[in-house]
Amino acid sequence: MLGIQMLELVQKANRQEIVKRSRRPRKVSCKQAEQKLEAEKVKAGGREATLEVAQRAVELENKKHKDRETEAEKERQEKEERQHTLSILDLQKLIPETTGNAHQESHS
Repeated sequence: MLGIQMLELVQKANRQEIVKRSRRPRKVSCKQAEQKLEAEKVKAGGREATLEVAQRAVELENKKHKDRETEAEKERQEKEERQHTLSILDLQKLIPETTGNAHQESHS
């Protein structure tokens, strides 16, 4: 009985060793390793370029947003100035009427 268990353990260990061997990385030539490294550099460069493009796009979008805000602020200021000017003109129209009426009433 003990012999059978030992035999099964040895067979199991042999199967595990075979699996381990099949998982080992295969040997790669120097040229293949260099090509793989070069391909990874290109990929990394592409990622960096993509990152730069994305950052530039964000900067442009921020600039557009800031320009829109600046334009909106200018429009608000112009509108306030027009309102102020209209208020002054309205007041100027009212002032002569009031002074004129008061002047006429004092003569009456």
